[in-house]
Amino acid sequence: MHDQEDARADADGLPNLGRWTLTEVAAALAAGGLLRAWMLGRFFQTDGDPLIYGDIAKNLLLRGSYGFSAGVGVEPTLIRLPGYPLFLAACFRLFGIDHYGAACWIQIVLELAGCLLLADVARTIVPRAMGRGAARATLWLAVLCPFTAIYAATPLAEALTLFSIAVALWTAVRFVAHPGWRDALLFTVAVTYVALLRPDGALVAVAFAPALLLALRSTPKRRVAMVVMCGLLALAPFAVWTARNWRVFHVVQPLAPRSATDPGDPVYKGWDAWTRTWCLDFICT
Repeated sequence: MHDQEDARADADGLPNLGRWTLTEVAAALAAGGLLRAWMLGRFFQTDGDPLIYGDIAKNLLLRGSYGFSAGVGVEPTLIRLPGYPLFLAACFRLFGIDHYGAACWIQIVLELAGCLLLADVARTIVPRAMGRGAARATLWLAVLCPFTAIYAATPLAEALTLFSIAVALWTAVRFVAHPGWRDALLFTVAVTYVALLRPDGALVAVAFAPALLLALRSTPKRRVAMVVMCGLLALAPFAVWTARNWRVFHVVQPLAPRSATDPGDPVYKGWDAWTRTWCLDFICT
């Protein structure tokens, strides 16, 4: 009976954690939600990068221009990819300008949804006799991990990045088991949005795509159609972004510059090289 219920849930394309009770899942999600709510209340801040993203989002909404406020106008920029400013712009449209807290609450919901997806991945890839335990352990570890939960306290791209990676992993595992258009397209949207959030997000597609291609090795015609369609879908946003950067700045920039500067801004390469020799940020640790 339980196997039949699992199969039906899988066929519906929804996360299925096996023979779990709603109480078990709800307890884990409640614990993860309380942890993030506490962090949001204790450590919430909008200084630095959140204000950069927010300024771009407000200019998108109020002036229809992608850039920073400059007097009575807007100064175009390309130092941030459009993924997170677009998310903030949608939040500002729904909840009001400068309501960063609302954006954080949406991120909390998406983070918890990502934890469920990770648990379902564990249930799927672990031998069936141990799948329930693997899913339970994965869910509790994911919802209570302080290093990822802390992102709920700040309106930054990391929380959406984690959720998008979870979607990409979940759809990749499902696609490898049963290749289909729905999972292929959802995977493409997920990895594309990761790259639109952060330049290094493109590595997610590089890591996962080979497994999807191997799953199609027995159906060459279908493989070509899926690769072409998904490739065009993934490249379309970056083609628009690159064309915009060429039109505005006359530079070829498909992502965002490593120096986080706009064309014409001073770049101090010696200073950057020196600061990378001592522990300054996460990459050093």
